[in-house]
Parts: sequence; structure tokens; C-alpha cells
Amino acid sequence: MEQFEGGIEAITGRLLSGWLRAADAVELPASLALTLHADGAALGATVAEAQAGAERMGFEFMLPRTMFDGQVHEFSVRVEAGAVTLENAAQRLGAAEASMPAPVGFLEQISEDGWVLGWAWYPDNPEARVEVELLVDGHVAGTAHAGLFRADVAEAGNGDGCYGFSWPLPFSVLAMARDVTISARDKLTGAALPEPVVFRQKRVTDAFSKIAELEHDVRLLNETIRALEAEKGRDAQEAGALFRTVGAFFMELAAASAAGTPLAELRPVKAVAAEVTAGLERFEFAPCEAPEVSIFIAAGAELAATHAALRAVQAGLGEVKAEVFLLDDGACADTPLLAMVVQNMRYARLPGALPPARCNDALRLAGGGVAVFLAAGVRPAGNWAEALAVFAARPDLTALAARVADADGALVSAGVELQHAEAVARGRWAEVRATVDAVAPEMFAVRRTAWEQLGGLDEGYYGLGAALVEFCLRARMGGGAVGYEPGFGGVLGGVVAPDKDVEGQASDARRLRAVIGSFREAAE
Repeated sequence: MEQFEGGIEAITGRLLSGWLRAADAVELPASLALTLHADGAALGATVAEAQAGAERMGFEFMLPRTMFDGQVHEFSVRVEAGAVTLENAAQRLGAAEASMPAPVGFLEQISEDGWVLGWAWYPDNPEARVEVELLVDGHVAGTAHAGLFRADVAEAGNGDGCYGFSWPLPFSVLAMARDVTISARDKLTGAALPEPVVFRQKRVTDAFSKIAELEHDVRLLNETIRALEAEKGRDAQEAGALFRTVGAFFMELAAASAAGTPLAELRPVKAVAAEVTAGLERFEFAPCEAPEVSIFIAAGAELAATHAALRAVQAGLGEVKAEVFLLDDGACADTPLLAMVVQNMRYARLPGALPPARCNDALRLAGGGVAVFLAAGVRPAGNWAEALAVFAARPDLTALAARVADADGALVSAGVELQHAEAVARGRWAEVRATVDAVAPEMFAVRRTAWEQLGGLDEGYYGLGAALVEFCLRARMGGGAVGYEPGFGGVLGGVVAPDKDVEGQASDARRLRAVIGSFREAAE
């Protein structure tokens, strides 16, 4: 006998909406992981959630565009207990179902420094926000969430006006020596926004114009040299060789020069580096060949904030034998210059990958038995070094949660607790040692052997926070514990950029709800 029954409620655009309810007096769970199938083949996973005031659960799934072929498709759902019979399972998916009202808006301009600006909204659904897909010469290069407030858009009578978007062109596009066409479209419907913009950065154009002029002058010089060599003897040939060397040097110099900048105005690298690091205190970490602890400090967008975090770590280490890594994800171009003022630290550049993958890559570098991670702008405070020593001596603990406060003293997090299938940063705790469900990403410690045994963090998560919760739940399933020690704390002093990938956050949340539900069932 089936435990659940369900049906397809509607297919709006590409979004399939359905429902499930318990059969035969089976208790309805808060959430339920399921797999959607079409014509017997799995399309993907989603999560059904209990609906307030209703004795059923709702789920949604974004169908692929290839299914809208005018044919009838048979849908089915599978949960852990088995298959579920769906009402309205047979659906004909044609062009009408695939279409949605196109958004209204414009790709307005591209600034000289490469920011793509525009706005877009759905007049029939003003509360929704358009996910804009940006294309370079017809190829997808990124996405932007159209949720920025635009006073001019609001004054024109377009909803609440929170429909603006901005997106930085990749450096590879900025450096192109030709025109590129930038266009935008609605990621959901594929509808294009008017009008495409042809772009070439003026500085690049100026640079190539200067180089072209110099190449012309060098060609004239070479022709003159060849003419002299034809008329004169050995002396002219030697002079010609010298001129060719000088010409080649100036060609290379022109290619490496700042666009349109006179060579005399270019400053030496050493002078620029000294200017950037001026005012930063010089200090060094104690050399450590056999570390007990590996400390990973994420570089922030502000050089001074990263320097302050490094200084706070150095001041609070005490007798702890530690190696210190500076993790650079490219957020600040000047980060490598910190090596001029901070000695005996290790530098690891890990750009591009999502935070869980960067964390895994960093841990593979660790030589200590305990690894500590500090987010950008977090400075350790209190007796955190002593708390690490206690953690190192407790083999039953897999991870350690920190008490992190904001610069104004407000508590940001003190570990993570699970509430109603959600992972919530916990605060306002009594100052006692305790255990928690998981650690929060601002500042935490993990036992390296436990990380290796559990296979590290699941890199399928977009955000580090969700990956850490799932990791700690796996550890607890294996008999490990997650500790909270208020002395192991930090202050969030720098600016931490918010995670703007709404789709990635939503995907993490859906996956976590399913994992938390499974964990609770196993615990019971």
C-alpha cells in the first residue's frame, strides 16, 4: 500500500508545481526528498515541504526546455518509500506551456570601467525578480539578479523600482583588442532585453593605437638600417644590429606599458608596493617545522583588514606551534604584497572554486592535526589559543565552533542549531562549554583526521555554511561531536561580501532540509 499520494497542480512556464499527502494515516513529515521522473527517466531531485494550514505538501521543479516538444509526457515521483501515483500525470508540453510573459526592461549601458547596467521586471508578477543572463558575443558569461533599487524606474511607475542590475565584465573581455557585443536575456524564459551594446575599453584602444604608431616607426627604422647596410661595410652592419636590438626593446616596452601613459610617468614596482603597504606594521610569525595547528586566514577586499586579522593571530598564538596560511581568492589585487610586511607565513592562491572546494584544497596543505579557518575580516579574540589546546586534547570532538561578534559587540554566531529543518546561527549563549549541531563559517576548527575519514566537505554545496552543517551531521552520525567554547572567539571587523547567488542559496537550503530530515530520522 502506498504511503503517499499526489498530483501535478500546474505547469507555468517551465515550472512544474505538484502536491503530496499522506495515505493510510501515515504522519506527514515537515519535508520530504523526492525524485521527479518523466517517461520513466529521472529528471532530478527536489524537496516537498508541508504547506501551512493544509494537510499536504507542495513541491516545484524547473523542467528542461527540451521537454517542450508538443508531445505528451508521463510524470511520476519516487520517495524513499517507493513510487507515488500522481493525478494529472500525463501532460502535453508544447510551445504555449514553455512561454511566459517576457520581462520589460533594457540593457542600458556599459561604463568605461566595464560595468554592465540595466533593469528588468515582470509587470504581471512585480514581486518576482528577473535572473538576467549576460552574453559576450552570444556566449553566456555570467548572471545578475535584478533586485537593485532604481529611483528612475520607480518614478516611471514600474512596481517598487527594485529591478536594477549590474554586472562586471570579466578581465578577459576588458583586455580584448576588438569590439565585443554584450547582450542580456531572461534566464527563465530566454527572452532578450533590448538592446545589445558594442563595447571596447578606451584604454585598450589607446594602447593598441600607440603600439601601432611605434610599430610603424620601427619598420621605417629597419628599412633605413637595411639601406645603410647595403651601402656601407662592417661598421654599418654592427650599427644596424645595435639599432635592431634597441628597436626590439622598445617594441616589448610598448606592449607592456599602461595604455596611453608616457613611459617616464611609469613608477617602479618597488615604489608602488611600498606605497600600498605604507602604514602597515611589520611583524613575523615564529618559524614552525612541526606544527600542531594549521591556521587559514581568508584575505578580504581590504588590505588593512586582512593585515589586522594576521596581526591578531600572531599576537594571540602564545606557545601554540602553528603554521599560518594566507588564502587569497583574488578579492583584493594587492593581497600578495602582504608578504613584504608579514614574514614566515604561507601564501596560497585559490581563485575560482566555490568556498567548500577552496576549504578542501586548503586542508590538503595542512601539516597540523587541527585546522582553523577565519573568514575575511575576522580577528581572533580572548583565550582562543588555550581553547585550541583543549580541542586538540579531546579526540571525541570533530569540530569546534567559535563565538563570533560583530564590531559593535552584537553576537553573529556561536555555532549552528537545527530548527524546523533549518540550520540557524545560534547566539546569546551562556558562557559555558557545550555541544552544538554544527559549526558556522565565520570561524571554526576541524580535526584533520576526521576530515580525511569523512572525505572532506561536499563540494556540491554552493556556500561554505551549508557544506559545514552537512559535514558535522555526517561526523555526528559516525559518533563524533561538535564543541562550542566561548573562549574560542573572534571579532568580525572587516567587510564580508554577502553571498548574492540566490539560486545557489536556494539549492543549498533544499538539500540541507533533506539531509537534516534524514539525520533526525536516524537519530530517533
